[in-house]
Amino acid sequence: RVPAGGTKAGIIASHASAGQFVTSRAHAHNSRAPASARPAYNRAMHAQMRTLLAIATAYALTGWISLQILVPSGYVAPVYPPAGIALGALILYGWRMWPAILVGAAVTNAVATGYAGGEPGFAVFVSASGATLQALFGAWLARRMLHFPDPLDTPRSIARLLFVVAPVSSLVNA
Repeated sequence: RVPAGGTKAGIIASHASAGQFVTSRAHAHNSRAPASARPAYNRAMHAQMRTLLAIATAYALTGWISLQILVPSGYVAPVYPPAGIALGALILYGWRMWPAILVGAAVTNAVATGYAGGEPGFAVFVSASGATLQALFGAWLARRMLHFPDPLDTPRSIARLLFVVAPVSSLVNA
Protein backbone atom coordinates (compact mmCIF):
# COMPACT_ATOMS: atom_id res chain seq x y z
CA ARG A 1 0.00 0.00 0.00
CA VAL A 2 1.35 3.41 -0.99
CA PRO A 3 0.99 6.16 1.65
CA ALA A 4 -0.73 9.39 0.67
CA GLY A 5 1.53 11.70 -1.28
CA GLY A 6 4.07 8.99 -2.11
CA THR A 7 4.69 7.06 -5.27
CA LYS A 8 5.43 3.40 -5.50
CA ALA A 9 8.72 4.07 -7.33
CA GLY A 10 9.79 6.53 -4.66
CA ILE A 11 9.07 4.06 -1.88
CA ILE A 12 10.98 1.30 -3.68
CA ALA A 13 13.93 3.64 -4.19
CA SER A 14 13.91 4.77 -0.55
CA HIS A 15 13.77 1.18 0.74
CA ALA A 16 16.55 0.09 -1.60
CA SER A 17 18.77 3.02 -0.63
CA ALA A 18 18.15 2.31 3.05
CA GLY A 19 19.64 -1.16 2.61
CA GLN A 20 16.33 -2.99 2.70
CA PHE A 21 15.84 -5.57 0.01
CA VAL A 22 12.93 -5.26 -2.34
CA THR A 23 11.24 -8.53 -3.16
CA SER A 24 9.00 -7.46 -6.00
CA ARG A 25 9.31 -9.36 -9.28
CA ALA A 26 10.89 -6.35 -10.95
CA HIS A 27 13.74 -6.34 -8.46
CA ALA A 28 14.08 -10.05 -7.71
CA HIS A 29 17.08 -10.32 -10.04
CA ASN A 30 19.04 -8.05 -7.69
CA SER A 31 22.15 -10.04 -6.75
CA ARG A 32 22.12 -8.47 -3.27
CA ALA A 33 18.68 -9.88 -2.51
CA PRO A 34 18.61 -12.85 -0.14
CA ALA A 35 17.95 -16.28 -1.66
CA SER A 36 14.47 -16.35 -0.16
CA ALA A 37 13.59 -13.22 -2.15
CA ARG A 38 14.59 -14.72 -5.48
CA PRO A 39 11.84 -16.34 -7.52
CA ALA A 40 11.26 -20.05 -7.03
CA TYR A 41 11.69 -20.74 -10.73
CA ASN A 42 15.26 -19.41 -10.52
CA ARG A 43 16.14 -21.97 -7.83
CA ALA A 44 14.39 -24.73 -9.77
CA MET A 45 16.28 -23.82 -12.93
CA HIS A 46 19.60 -23.99 -11.09
CA ALA A 47 18.67 -27.37 -9.61
CA GLN A 48 17.81 -28.68 -13.07
CA MET A 49 21.09 -27.34 -14.48
CA ARG A 50 23.02 -29.11 -11.70
CA THR A 51 21.17 -32.35 -12.52
CA LEU A 52 21.95 -31.95 -16.23
CA LEU A 53 25.62 -31.33 -15.45
CA ALA A 54 25.78 -34.32 -13.10
CA ILE A 55 24.24 -36.65 -15.69
CA ALA A 56 26.52 -35.40 -18.48
CA THR A 57 29.56 -35.79 -16.21
CA ALA A 58 28.56 -39.28 -15.09
CA TYR A 59 27.96 -40.31 -18.72
CA ALA A 60 31.30 -38.91 -19.89
CA LEU A 61 33.31 -40.39 -16.98
CA THR A 62 31.81 -43.85 -17.29
CA GLY A 63 32.25 -43.60 -21.06
CA TRP A 64 35.93 -42.83 -20.56
CA ILE A 65 36.28 -45.78 -18.18
CA SER A 66 34.56 -48.00 -20.76
CA LEU A 67 37.08 -46.86 -23.37
CA GLN A 68 39.82 -48.20 -21.12
CA ILE A 69 38.44 -51.77 -21.29
CA LEU A 70 37.94 -52.06 -25.05
CA VAL A 71 38.52 -55.54 -26.44
CA PRO A 72 40.65 -55.48 -28.59
CA SER A 73 41.77 -51.91 -28.34
CA GLY A 74 39.71 -49.67 -30.61
CA TYR A 75 36.72 -51.97 -31.16
CA VAL A 76 33.89 -52.43 -28.70
CA ALA A 77 33.45 -52.37 -24.95
CA PRO A 78 32.03 -55.60 -23.46
CA VAL A 79 29.80 -53.50 -21.18
CA TYR A 80 28.76 -49.89 -21.61
CA PRO A 81 27.49 -48.33 -18.36
CA PRO A 82 26.76 -44.91 -19.92
CA ALA A 83 23.81 -46.44 -21.79
CA GLY A 84 22.33 -47.51 -18.45
CA ILE A 85 22.99 -44.10 -16.94
CA ALA A 86 21.24 -42.44 -19.88
CA LEU A 87 18.24 -44.77 -19.69
CA GLY A 88 17.98 -44.42 -15.92
CA ALA A 89 18.25 -40.63 -16.07
CA LEU A 90 15.43 -40.36 -18.58
CA ILE A 91 13.24 -42.80 -16.68
CA LEU A 92 13.81 -41.09 -13.33
CA TYR A 93 14.06 -37.42 -14.30
CA GLY A 94 12.03 -37.31 -17.51
CA TRP A 95 12.52 -36.30 -21.12
CA ARG A 96 14.06 -32.93 -20.29
CA MET A 97 17.37 -34.61 -19.43
CA TRP A 98 18.17 -35.51 -23.05
CA PRO A 99 20.63 -32.60 -23.53
CA ALA A 100 22.84 -34.03 -20.77
CA ILE A 101 22.97 -37.35 -22.58
CA LEU A 102 23.80 -35.64 -25.87
CA VAL A 103 26.64 -33.65 -24.28
CA GLY A 104 28.01 -36.64 -22.35
CA ALA A 105 27.90 -38.85 -25.45
CA ALA A 106 29.55 -36.15 -27.59
CA VAL A 107 32.40 -35.78 -25.09
CA THR A 108 32.84 -39.55 -24.90
CA ASN A 109 32.81 -39.93 -28.68
CA ALA A 110 35.25 -37.05 -29.13
CA VAL A 111 37.63 -38.72 -26.68
CA ALA A 112 37.21 -42.08 -28.45
CA THR A 113 37.90 -40.46 -31.81
CA GLY A 114 41.01 -38.84 -30.37
CA TYR A 115 42.22 -42.20 -29.01
CA ALA A 116 41.74 -43.74 -32.45
CA GLY A 117 43.85 -40.97 -33.97
CA GLY A 118 40.96 -39.36 -35.82
CA GLU A 119 39.72 -35.82 -36.01
CA PRO A 120 36.48 -35.14 -34.08
CA GLY A 121 33.87 -33.92 -36.51
CA PHE A 122 30.36 -34.57 -37.75
CA ALA A 123 30.59 -38.29 -36.90
CA VAL A 124 30.84 -37.38 -33.21
CA PHE A 125 27.53 -35.53 -33.40
CA VAL A 126 25.85 -38.36 -35.32
CA SER A 127 27.03 -40.97 -32.81
CA ALA A 128 26.01 -38.81 -29.84
CA SER A 129 22.58 -38.30 -31.43
CA GLY A 130 22.24 -42.07 -31.79
CA ALA A 131 23.04 -42.58 -28.11
CA THR A 132 20.47 -39.93 -27.18
CA LEU A 133 17.81 -41.50 -29.40
CA GLN A 134 18.60 -44.90 -27.88
CA ALA A 135 17.97 -43.55 -24.37
CA LEU A 136 14.82 -41.70 -25.44
CA PHE A 137 13.41 -44.82 -27.09
CA GLY A 138 14.32 -46.93 -24.06
CA ALA A 139 12.60 -44.50 -21.70
CA TRP A 140 9.51 -44.44 -23.91
CA LEU A 141 9.47 -48.24 -24.04
CA ALA A 142 9.95 -48.52 -20.28
CA ARG A 143 7.11 -46.12 -19.59
CA ARG A 144 4.88 -48.03 -22.00
CA MET A 145 5.77 -51.58 -20.90
CA LEU A 146 6.44 -51.03 -17.21
CA HIS A 147 3.90 -48.30 -16.54
CA PHE A 148 6.37 -45.93 -14.96
CA PRO A 149 6.49 -44.23 -12.51
CA ASP A 150 5.30 -47.45 -10.80
CA PRO A 151 8.18 -49.05 -8.91
CA LEU A 152 10.09 -52.07 -10.13
CA ASP A 153 8.71 -54.26 -7.38
CA THR A 154 7.81 -57.49 -9.15
CA PRO A 155 10.03 -60.06 -10.83
CA ARG A 156 8.02 -59.59 -14.03
CA SER A 157 8.69 -55.82 -14.24
CA ILE A 158 12.38 -56.28 -13.47
CA ALA A 159 12.68 -59.02 -16.11
CA ARG A 160 10.95 -56.79 -18.67
CA LEU A 161 13.39 -53.97 -17.97
CA LEU A 162 16.47 -56.21 -18.14
CA PHE A 163 15.48 -58.53 -20.97
CA VAL A 164 13.20 -56.43 -23.17
CA VAL A 165 13.61 -52.68 -22.64
CA ALA A 166 17.41 -52.54 -22.34
CA PRO A 167 18.29 -54.88 -25.24
CA VAL A 168 15.60 -53.58 -27.61
CA SER A 169 16.49 -49.93 -26.97
CA SER A 170 20.17 -50.63 -27.63
CA LEU A 171 19.29 -51.73 -31.16
CA VAL A 172 18.59 -48.08 -31.98
CA ASN A 173 22.27 -47.16 -31.73
CA ALA A 174 23.69 -50.42 -33.06
